[in-house]
Amino acid sequence: MLMKIVPLGTGKVEFCTWVEREEPCSEPIQLLDPTIPKNTEMLLRMCAWCKKIHVGSSWLEIEEAIGRMGLFDHAAMPTITHGICDRCFQITTTDFRSAAPEK
Repeated sequence: MLMKIVPLGTGKVEFCTWVEREEPCSEPIQLLDPTIPKNTEMLLRMCAWCKKIHVGSSWLEIEEAIGRMGLFDHAAMPTITHGICDRCFQITTTDFRSAAPEK
């Protein structure tokens, strides 16, 4: 998916999203499959922008986070929650500040 963020000049922002391409998935992804029971006591915080996973005090690529957390060693997959990593937060706030109309 792609997203375009357009400042409207009155303190408002317009979000436009669209699907760039679709790829078939042969096997359901356990972490995302709603039919698989989730461990509600274990939350997996994922950056909504870059998809890195928060582990301890670091944001890691998915593959590294899976290995470090031993996600596939558990009987149930964790519940996914979303946030924003420090890098993406800096990028988005800088982009919004530079796009904001001057007062």
